[in-house]
Amino acid sequence: MNRLLLTSALTLATALLGHAENWANWRGPLYNGASPEKGLPAKFSKTENVKWVASLPGFSAATPVIYEDKVFVSSGDNQTKKQLALCLDRKTGKELWRA
Repeated sequence: MNRLLLTSALTLATALLGHAENWANWRGPLYNGASPEKGLPAKFSKTENVKWVASLPGFSAATPVIYEDKVFVSSGDNQTKKQLALCLDRKTGKELWRA
């Protein structure tokens, strides 16, 4: 599985956690990588338990940050060879901005 697909899958998995808690830091609100939420999906594929997919401009290995209705990810840009920060809409995956 390439890094781009893995990052997208991680972003989606994290986005499915709901609004109970913001994941504003690495490994979540309790710094342990676990969610107290109940009934979360245990299995993911390209089509199963996926709300949306976002294409990134390059490779990424960072943990997505979720805060309120936004998902923040970092990515390299294959064309400019620079590092980017992207903000995505939590419900749709639509890119809101990049810097």
